[in-house]
Amino acid sequence: MSSPVNVSALTGTVLNIQRYCSHDGPGIRTNVFLKGCSLRCKWCGNPESIAPKPELSYDARKCTGREACGVCLKPPFPEGAFFVPEGADDDKVKVNWHLATGCDQALASLCPTGALEMFGKKMTVDEVLAEVEKDESIYRTSGGGITLSGGECMLQPDFSAALLAGAHERGFNTAIETACNVPWRFVEKVLPHVDTMLHDHKMTIPERHKKWVGVDNKRILENFKKAYETFPDVDFIARTPLIPGINADEEHIRAVLAFIRPHKNVIDYELLPYHRFGLGKYELLGEVYELDDYKTPSDDLVKHLQAIIDEAFGRTGGKVGTMIKTLGHAGTHRRVAVNVGSGFVPGMNSVLMGAALAGGRLGWEMLGIRDGFEGLLHPDRYPDGGLVALSPELVENLDPATGGVLGQAPRVDPFHAPTGDGEDIDLSDEVLQKLQAAHVDALVSVVGGQGLAILAKLHRKGLHTVCIPRSIENDVASTAVSLGFNSALSTTIEMLNKAYQAARSARKIAVVEVPGEQAGWIALQAGIAARADAVLMPEIPCRLRHLAARLKDKLSPRRPWGLVVVAEGAQLFDDPPQPVNGPPSTGEPGERVVPGAGQAAEAVAARLRGRVEGEVFPLVVGPWARGGNPTAVDQQLGMAYGAGAVQVLKAGRNGVMVAFAPPDIGFVPLAEAVGKVRTVPHDSEFMRLAQSLGIYLGTGL
Repeated sequence: MSSPVNVSALTGTVLNIQRYCSHDGPGIRTNVFLKGCSLRCKWCGNPESIAPKPELSYDARKCTGREACGVCLKPPFPEGAFFVPEGADDDKVKVNWHLATGCDQALASLCPTGALEMFGKKMTVDEVLAEVEKDESIYRTSGGGITLSGGECMLQPDFSAALLAGAHERGFNTAIETACNVPWRFVEKVLPHVDTMLHDHKMTIPERHKKWVGVDNKRILENFKKAYETFPDVDFIARTPLIPGINADEEHIRAVLAFIRPHKNVIDYELLPYHRFGLGKYELLGEVYELDDYKTPSDDLVKHLQAIIDEAFGRTGGKVGTMIKTLGHAGTHRRVAVNVGSGFVPGMNSVLMGAALAGGRLGWEMLGIRDGFEGLLHPDRYPDGGLVALSPELVENLDPATGGVLGQAPRVDPFHAPTGDGEDIDLSDEVLQKLQAAHVDALVSVVGGQGLAILAKLHRKGLHTVCIPRSIENDVASTAVSLGFNSALSTTIEMLNKAYQAARSARKIAVVEVPGEQAGWIALQAGIAARADAVLMPEIPCRLRHLAARLKDKLSPRRPWGLVVVAEGAQLFDDPPQPVNGPPSTGEPGERVVPGAGQAAEAVAARLRGRVEGEVFPLVVGPWARGGNPTAVDQQLGMAYGAGAVQVLKAGRNGVMVAFAPPDIGFVPLAEAVGKVRTVPHDSEFMRLAQSLGIYLGTGL
């Protein structure tokens, strides 16, 4: 059948275009979601796809209120469409949805905070295909292409047929997702351009189908059977959205199998366990979700029903390509994203390489999110989109010795995101919704202490996550070594060696500040390696007059130089207290905890001047220690952490942190790492070694 006339000018209503998909057809795909649906499934997770026209959404969390904004309360917005209730606790706007139906993209764009947005827009066939063509090389490599979904894509038959025909002309694989509740003439128009049709068998009993879906299934089943027989070259994949108490039972699965098994071009049957990640969309549209009491089916139930399917298809032990499209079932993760928390540490690319290679061997689709969650929340800020396909081509060309290709998160907590007016809003639900909309099954996050706490909170809200510890200070609890520590330690030792040589040549005392706000691992280990005279760190208080006395004992005409290593968070005491440069003292009289780069070194140098012979000068190496190339240890550890995170997901675990307990890579629950700091024990071997070398460690020893 020929494609429609004037194809390039033909328009359709597009809800969303999503790249780098792997669930809905072979290879890596671009999914084009069209507006409009002829069913009313009570469990629908995409209510924004039902209406055939673009429609307004309102996110009250982003609204700054009548006093701060109030744009929507004035013309050209429809009178009465937006209002602030009398006596409300705040002045946030409410919506009269009946009067707001006339709002379009032009009006929504006037909202300065983004609280008003449109679901759906008109696009031409050429505009859509231009987006699809962006990933042409990925389709060639993976055998992927375009998938039309919805809503119900065949409710726009001319537009769908034109898109699919255009994709075929470009050599792309084509697929559609459909419930097939459309006139047969629509099916005849679309299916000639389809390679794979994924179709829903929601219910087999007509009365139950009408109760839960809004219509009986007579036309749907007739269309399925006729399609199997009329289009023998199309691959058909049956699907069932599993909802416990409605259709997640053996009777339904066997009835579907009895319907599809006589037809040899039905190549598979997939289960889509029910989830609740679309609930927030109902509020955005001013609607109420009706299926509030239903929960995700258990792992045991899904595995039991999958075993029945495997038996019917003559499989044993499960087919590798069979999909259980849900979150959290062991071994079923198919689309995994990786992101990086705030603060650069060397070795990030090694983590991406390890995760991508391990995931690729399992047939998973691996993605990267740019700049923490920014690429997810604000993809329009990135010319190539906020998600990066961790494809074999990209991974093979990554340099493990360079910075991370994904960037890093700004210091923003999605639970307390700034609005620009001095207040914070909670974007955690939006993060979860965006991940669900992107069909991300699990998230691997490379984070430090604050990031671990954020991911633990997101996990409690339903996110399936595995964290990788990164910290140049090695202060993440429950792991022996964090990513980036060895590289920072190596750089710090190199800088201290130079400081030692400079102090010796100039016959001065160098006070060198190194990273370590909460733990003294770098200060202690680097200080030992560089032959320091003293190491000051957060674990042991230091009375500065004691430090001066120890240095005076070591200084002599033959050795008039010295090296003092100070961690950023060293506990410094002065007795009696004296004024120094920097912020006011805190805590008890005489106590001074000096935070901030350079302030600890300056405070110690200021106290030593006049108390010891010779000139004292401060140095800061923290900024250099946080950069540079990763060591061989961090390259290896990064690969192991990335691959280990994939193995944890493969084993069906989440809500954990990958941990290094030499010589093994294992995992611990996030609760064991969150809110804790890995400090240097007072009885550690490094402490005893420093003492044996005559290094002063503070007042406590």
